Amino acid sequence: YLELGQGFWKGLSHDMLRLATGGRASLGGVRRIAFVATKADKVHEKDRQKLLHLLGDMIPDAVKTAEYLTNLEVGTFVCAAVNSTASLAEYPLMEGRLAEFDGEVKQFEPAAVPDHWPDNWEAGEFRYPAVLPSMPANKDAPPAHVELDRVTSFLLGA
Repeated sequence: YLELGQGFWKGLSHDMLRLATGGRASLGGVRRIAFVATKADKVHEKDRQKLLHLLGDMIPDAVKTAEYLTNLEVGTFVCAAVNSTASLAEYPLMEGRLAEFDGEVKQFEPAAVPDHWPDNWEAGEFRYPAVLPSMPANKDAPPAHVELDRVTSFLLGA
């Protein structure tokens, strides 16, 4: 169970406490919610902004409720915890370790992300192949990602 938002008085108290302590203390509670379109590495980098717009189209009521009724800060993001593809210069070609080819690196052409949600579509019209994660050879190094740092910074208020 999460008590969402702070209300006016709790929010004011929270802001005053953070101001007085240089941001080191807080009253707790949920203050930010991130809506995230994951696996963004499965679409060409030129289509990621469209992915963000589609996400926004899915959640307007949730965002409105969070922002206006509970004083929550809302963020929308596209991200991939592990970036397992490379967007090639020749749009919409990409490269990655495709699961259907036993992890062999191949070029492929995912479907273009639509500008808006279509009223209907045929099965298989929007195909985004399964790619295997690309992990660094050095096991102590973090894998490449897509905008995971932006999501984390937003949620932590950094």
